[in-house]
This record gives sequence, C-alpha cells and structure tokens, in this order.
Amino acid sequence: MDLAEVRGSIDGHKLIYKGDPYPEPSPTALDVGLNVGIAFMTSPGGTIPKPQGLNRFQKAAPSNLYASTNPALINGLSPAEKPYSFMDHVAFEGVLQFIKKRTKDGGAKVNLDYLEVPVQALYYHELQSKGSIVAGLGPYLAFGTGGKIKNSFSNDKVSTFDKDNGFKRFDGGVIFSAGYKMYDSFSFRLAYEMGLVNIIRENSGAKVKNRTISLNVGYPIHKLIKIR
Repeated sequence: MDLAEVRGSIDGHKLIYKGDPYPEPSPTALDVGLNVGIAFMTSPGGTIPKPQGLNRFQKAAPSNLYASTNPALINGLSPAEKPYSFMDHVAFEGVLQFIKKRTKDGGAKVNLDYLEVPVQALYYHELQSKGSIVAGLGPYLAFGTGGKIKNSFSNDKVSTFDKDNGFKRFDGGVIFSAGYKMYDSFSFRLAYEMGLVNIIRENSGAKVKNRTISLNVGYPIHKLIKIR
C-alpha cells in the first residue's frame, strides 16, 4: 500500500425492519455516533500523484529521444505527457475501523459495536493542483464485538449479539462514497452503507438490515509522524 490515513467519522445509523410481521417497512429512528479507523490505499495508477498545475506536459530531453523505444518519447514527449487512461485514475482502499452503530427502536435503545472492513475501488478526478474529487464503490464486512439493547421503560438490558435474543454477529453489504481529497493532506468523504445481511436470528419471516450514512475525515499518518 502506498498511503495510509487515520480516519474519524460521524455516523448516522438505523435498522430497517421488513417481512411478514411488518406489513410495511418499519424504519427505526436515526441516531448518531463518533467512530475511528485506519485506511490503507494504493495511489491512482500505482503512483503517488503530485500537483502539476496547468503545465502538466513537458518536453523530453533530446538526448533521451534517440535511445528510447517509448512511443511517447519518440514523439518528443515525456511519459508524463501521455493521456491518462481510466486505470490511471483508479485506486483501491481498505479500511479497518471500530464502529458503534446506535439506533432507537420504539422503547428500546440499540447499540451495535462492529469491527468493520470496507473495501472500495476509488475513482479520482484531479482538479489540477487543488486536489481531487473522489467517488468509491465496494463491499464491506463486519463482525459484531459487543453492545447492549436497553429497554427505555424497564431499564432491562440484553447483549446486542445474545445467541438467544440478540442479532447475528456477521453483517455485510455495499458501500458508496463521494468526496474531496487535498493533495497529501485532509480528505473528506460522505459514505452510505447498505446492509444486505438479515441480522435477525429468529425464523419469523422478519428481515432486519443495517443502514448507515457517515461523514469521514482523514489525514495522512506520515504527516502526523512528522508533526510529532
């Protein structure tokens, strides 16, 4: 991996109930939490892009033109002048994050703690020397590590992933994201996770799935080390 970021997020989460016990989709109330993670990514095209401003194209040195078989050099252009292909704009990212998904379900407060790994293919559209607009798509997998379901009226509590009365520990789905990345500095991303796994244990015909929207802010780890 070429790059690594420490990343914090503000996440809004709710559970979606569907199925025979629910004649209509029954969304729970949205609740918000703060989370943290570490992102690892390749850089677009396999290289770390540096801002070049409007003058991206530079003539190759004449001494290189005769010895090279590179078509771009033979035509008097350096490799930096070659038109970018689609894959030159694509990077891949994996994130390891601890995320607390909180929601309100009628008279109950539900806290779901997950260790989550989203993996995305990212497309970067450069804004000359000002940074890049980023859009991403990919799957995510999550493992439930803890949490409580609390009855607001009786104050009774049960483990969120209790094997008898709780949810399944494993979750997975699709993540979409879009945002802006400054060169070698902050990144800002809005993401939406659509859970595809029915996390309810009982075979009642009901379906319960996670939905999460998050605002993510990242900063390069190597810059933090320099600051220290």
